[in-house]
Amino acid sequence: MRNTEKYRRNRRVETDNKAAFSVPINGQGREPYSLTVLGDFSGGYNTCGSIAAFNFMQLLGQKPSFSRILHLTEKYALISLPFMKKGKLGAHAFGIARVLKIMGIKCAVTASAKKADKALSDGRPVILLYQDKKQLYMHFVVIRISGDKAEIFNRYNNSVSTVFIDKTDIKAITESFGGRIILLIIPNRKERLT
Repeated sequence: MRNTEKYRRNRRVETDNKAAFSVPINGQGREPYSLTVLGDFSGGYNTCGSIAAFNFMQLLGQKPSFSRILHLTEKYALISLPFMKKGKLGAHAFGIARVLKIMGIKCAVTASAKKADKALSDGRPVILLYQDKKQLYMHFVVIRISGDKAEIFNRYNNSVSTVFIDKTDIKAITESFGGRIILLIIPNRKERLT
C-alpha cells in the first residue's frame, strides 16, 4: 500500500472518529487507533512515535491531524532496513523531531535528563524514548508534570487513560516502569502551553 493510500485510509479513520482524535491518545492498541496504518503494520504495532508527536502537540495547545503526522512519520521517521518489513522497528527520535518541526513545533533532541527535568519543571511536556530493561523493546511516551504527579500519555498499548505517578524526576519516572532513557524531545521555551 502506497503512502497516499495509507494517508486516505488513516484520514477516514480519523474523520469517522473525531472525538477520539480531539484529545491526547492513550492505548495505541485500542480502536480506533489500531485501525490506522504505518509502514507495513497496523497502528497498534508501531505508532507510538506518531502518537507521542500528536500528544505533544495537543499539550502545547495545537490541534494536529493524526493522519498527517502518520504520513510525515512514514516519510521522514520510520526505521527501514532492506531485510525487514517497513516500520518493523518503528520510528526514530530525530525523525519525530523533524515531523514536529514540519508541523510547526521547534524542539531539541537530547539525552540530558537535566534538560528534561528543567522543561518539566517549566510546565512543558517532554517526549521520552525509553528502552524496557527486561524485554528490550523501545517505546515513546509523553510526560507532563501536573501538580505533584507526573502524567504519562500512551504508557501502555491498551491504556484507556493517562497514567499518573508520584515521581517528578525524569530518571525516576523512567525507572518506575522498568525503563532506561534513550533520548528525549523537548519543546523550545517559546512554544505555547495549554
